[in-house]
Amino acid sequence: MLFKDTENKYKMSNLICEYCKKSYSNKSSLNNHQKTTKKCLEIQKKLSSSITNIIEVSNLNEISTKYTCKYCSKNFTTKQNIKNHQDICLLKKDYEISELKKYIEFELLEIKEKHKFEILEIKGNYNMEIEELKDKYDFETTELKLLNKKYLEEIQQLRETIAGLQGEMRIMSKSNDCVYEIAKQPKNNITHNNSTNSNTTTNNSTNKTLNITSSLNFKDIDKVKEIIQQKYDITHILGGQKGCAQFAVQHLLLDSNGKFAYICTDPSRNSFKFKNEDGIIEKDLEPKKLTNYLVDGGLYEKAKHLALDWCHNDGVVDQDKFLLVSEKQVGIMNMKENNSEFKKELSSLVS
Repeated sequence: MLFKDTENKYKMSNLICEYCKKSYSNKSSLNNHQKTTKKCLEIQKKLSSSITNIIEVSNLNEISTKYTCKYCSKNFTTKQNIKNHQDICLLKKDYEISELKKYIEFELLEIKEKHKFEILEIKGNYNMEIEELKDKYDFETTELKLLNKKYLEEIQQLRETIAGLQGEMRIMSKSNDCVYEIAKQPKNNITHNNSTNSNTTTNNSTNKTLNITSSLNFKDIDKVKEIIQQKYDITHILGGQKGCAQFAVQHLLLDSNGKFAYICTDPSRNSFKFKNEDGIIEKDLEPKKLTNYLVDGGLYEKAKHLALDWCHNDGVVDQDKFLLVSEKQVGIMNMKENNSEFKKELSSLVS
């Protein structure tokens, strides 16, 4: 009995405070100590703070390493953050491009291997067809060359003959047209009387001037350029300066009613008159204004190109044609300095 009491007493006194290590006989005393003793409370507070810090650090480490980018190994705290990052991650773009290149290369390799024999077969057939066509073309070309060589001289002679006849016919036709237009114009009856000759000439000039109903605009260069390009041909060049005068009368100086818009009022002085774009009668001596109008409109350039084309037959210069057209072309090229033939022909056509 005594032993049991001693054992129970030992057990009761074996209650030790886990914070300050003091012993108590019963649990109630221990609890009271832990709740009221200042020193023990301070130990509990320090211990509690240390444990809290350890737990927070552990939780923080766990959170901070929760999401990691598999491309650049950066860490993120939320799923949304890593998603936003991966949308702009350069290493991810590089990875995707690299993977796409590998896929394309693989696909191209498969396609190349798949169609390798088909391509070789197509190339072989194509080369064979090319050779056949080439042989056929060479044969036909040789035959055509032989035929062309046989008839080349005869064809060239016929072309020269026809061109010469056509040129003469066109020049005659143009001249006849101009004469016909002049014949259509009303003529004033002049009484040749020595005492009234001066007055009659003046009245005749005045009447001619009054007959001008249409105006001419020598400043409208675009208009004369267009007419020269469309109407001026080799027949006018072969006519020299006279051909230029015939061209001007037919295509520039006649109005829609067939009446002259440009007349010679004094042939002895080479004096011409016309109505300008403002409706005012102007004088054109020697006739410089009309000459400059034609030259500025590209008469020289057109004549040069036409002459070159006319002299060539299948790329060969015809010497006879060249000498003929060169002589006429020199007079045309010098019209600004000397237009004597031009003004003489013009005077006869519009007097």
